[in-house]
Amino acid sequence: MTQGTKQKDSFFFYFNTLCSALLVGALLTGCGNSKYKDLSNSELQEKFSRCENASGLSPGGAIICDNVYRECEDRAKRTKRKACY
Repeated sequence: MTQGTKQKDSFFFYFNTLCSALLVGALLTGCGNSKYKDLSNSELQEKFSRCENASGLSPGGAIICDNVYRECEDRAKRTKRKACY
C-alpha cells in the first residue's frame, strides 16, 4: 500500500517540477525587448482594454496582459503622460 502512495507522490513531484520549469521559462522569455513597442497607442489601448475586461485568464493570457501593462507603464514614463486608461 505504501508503494502505490510513493508512485503517486513521485508523479506529482515530477509534474510540479515540470510545470515550475515551464513557468520560469515562460517568464524569462517575457524579459527583454517588448514586442508591443511597435504597436501604435490605439492598438496598445485596445489590448489594454481587452485585458481589463477579461475574466478568468489562462496562464498564457495573464502573461500577455502583464506584458501589455508593462508596456503601458513604460510609455507613460517615457512620454510623461498616461498611455493606457
